[in-house]
Amino acid sequence: LEATPATPATTEEEKDADIRTLLTNQANPRGIPTVRFIEDVDTFMKKHELTTEVLIGAFTELHQKYKMMEQQLIRQKATLKAKIPDIENTFDLVSMLKDKQDEEEEMTVNYP
Repeated sequence: LEATPATPATTEEEKDADIRTLLTNQANPRGIPTVRFIEDVDTFMKKHELTTEVLIGAFTELHQKYKMMEQQLIRQKATLKAKIPDIENTFDLVSMLKDKQDEEEEMTVNYP
């Protein structure tokens, strides 16, 4: 009879998740995880029994995620910049209406 292991073997997905946990700290207020600074890479790899390929792969995956987040923020910034003229026009209109109200001036408004 063979003895069955007390703990099940970890899957590749579990190992990848463990590596990501080792490399990242908590997320910042925007939900973006920060990456830990590794002072001595060789010691870190030996301590956690990692190969160079696995570590480079994990950092590459994190880098791709950061690039994707960056592109998302760039698109969001462009969208918001495009809205600025409309917001300024609306603000000017509201300011004018407020001034007219303060002066108690009668005004005729035509809606299209």
